[in-house]
Amino acid sequence: MKPTVSVIIPVYNGAATLRACLASVLAQAYPSFEVIVVDNNSTDTTADIIKSFGDQVRSVFLAKRGRGNARNAGIAAAHGDSIVFTDCDCIASSDWLACLVAPLLSSSASAVTGFHVAATTDYWARQVQQRDQIYFDRVRNGEWIHHVDTKNFAIDGTLMRAMLFNESLQNMEDYDFCLRLTTAGVPISFAPNAVVAHHHRSSLRAVIATNLSRGYWIGRVQRMHHSRQIVPPMGESFSLGNAISFPIWLVGQLVRHPAHFPYLFISEISWRLGSIWQFFKL
Repeated sequence: MKPTVSVIIPVYNGAATLRACLASVLAQAYPSFEVIVVDNNSTDTTADIIKSFGDQVRSVFLAKRGRGNARNAGIAAAHGDSIVFTDCDCIASSDWLACLVAPLLSSSASAVTGFHVAATTDYWARQVQQRDQIYFDRVRNGEWIHHVDTKNFAIDGTLMRAMLFNESLQNMEDYDFCLRLTTAGVPISFAPNAVVAHHHRSSLRAVIATNLSRGYWIGRVQRMHHSRQIVPPMGESFSLGNAISFPIWLVGQLVRHPAHFPYLFISEISWRLGSIWQFFKL
């Protein structure tokens, strides 16, 4: 019987979290789905973990590293009418899959983004979660959202196979995909009850590295889409007005949110340094 949903999980050296991720996805009560794990040339015990699940999962090995091409390889192997993405460092709630694909089945949407909670409670994870919540609130408009989050995303299979991810992007390929969906006039539904627990960055070094990379690649994506005049909140940092008001905004955040300020300062500075870096790398 052909599966109605294909769940694609790209992984690179994800041995620490992959087993729990797969167990949670395989425990879904949804009637017909397949799980495809794309091993993006891991050097740890990822391959052994995948094999331990036997025929419960399908495995694709990909020598060329990159999140976009890993997801595209999973799409090429998928049999489902709907395509679902999550990441190897996520744990799905028991009704996650049913809640995520419900808007697709009701024909009210062609693309759906769910939400996430922090899988750990350390300082950095709490700050990342708070910042993500603020961002989701900004880009959400009722049942719709201007955001694609590939750790919790579902889309009509025909549409996904036609568009695919941009393999030239090493990061923020989901941001690029969101802009292309918007340009094509495809609205994105928000499914707040489709929840995964995500292992957020949980160290100072990881927060800096993540935001440097995001700033760099968001800058690249913004330049790719500049002629389309689409500037969602994620791209506002690249405006002159934002750069001028940034120091005043920082002072205000220090006064209003002193506990949150260390994370905010580090992430925002890293983000902007990354965006400046991309101008010198073109």
